[in-house]
Amino acid sequence: MPTFVAMQTRSWTTLVAVALLLSGCTATEPPENHPTSDPPAPDQATREQVLSALESYIRVSDGVYQAGGSSVDELTPLVTPDQLERERRVAAAFAQAEVHQVGSNQITHVSLQAQDAGSVHAYLCLDGSNSDVVDAHGNSAVKEGTPERQSFVANLEKGDGKLLMDGMEPWSGNSVC
Repeated sequence: MPTFVAMQTRSWTTLVAVALLLSGCTATEPPENHPTSDPPAPDQATREQVLSALESYIRVSDGVYQAGGSSVDELTPLVTPDQLERERRVAAAFAQAEVHQVGSNQITHVSLQAQDAGSVHAYLCLDGSNSDVVDAHGNSAVKEGTPERQSFVANLEKGDGKLLMDGMEPWSGNSVC
């Protein structure tokens, strides 16, 4: 069985690495943040709304990959169509490698980075110390030395009164963990 290239926390390392390799994406710097002390405009997402959307995505995603990717369509109400296609490619890679996730990931920090009328960018710290990606024999498929906690930038799209995951990439800037 091949060992996956590690880019983030234990199981998310595999998910992001496979997704990035399949989609050809690389981590990019989000738009510059211009903090303000004024209350958010009515169309601006709050930190709590972003955290809720991210936690929902992580919870359902954990379940999908605990099932080896077989239930990827459960992510449909939480992600953009482009993200769903990326998730399907990752799920196919899980199935091909005959691996699945055990345990769950946890968000330990979220901060808004920037937003406009159509999207929100947020930094987050993802803790995967209670999860792993294993083969049918229970052997870890995550590269040794992979950090259990890592910073990411999440891109969410605003639509129909909710936030949809549109990608999550390792953040190479200052850690938020």
